[in-house]
Amino acid sequence: MPVSPSDRGYELLELLDPLLLEEIHEAATRHGRVDRAGVRNRGALVHLAQKLGEMGEAREPPEMIAAYGMWYVIMEQVFSDGNHRTAMALGLFVLQVFGLDLPMDERELARFVRSIDTRGLSPEQIGETIAAQMVRK
Repeated sequence: MPVSPSDRGYELLELLDPLLLEEIHEAATRHGRVDRAGVRNRGALVHLAQKLGEMGEAREPPEMIAAYGMWYVIMEQVFSDGNHRTAMALGLFVLQVFGLDLPMDERELARFVRSIDTRGLSPEQIGETIAAQMVRK
């Protein structure tokens, strides 16, 4: 029996660990100015990997998993620098493993990610915005 994109996405989330989150951060900050590279709060990074795994096991909607990951990276300042870029990359990564995408241009996406802390958006509000915009690839 073929595996649905949703099942495959949840299977891939089970592989998410702190090292992979660090790789997402490294890729997100590779191009652009970063004053300090690396993990600022290792405990928060481990917690994030565990929480995203738990959300996957609970089969929460992909947009909510992406939203929580984005919110947590920004609000907890997990990395020394580049948290907004990493949050954006993590959110897109989560959606992509489910065969989904956010068809926003780069500026619109950057404004949305910046609004997470400037407007004090909750994970639920972030998830609602993602759900209203996301499309199947």
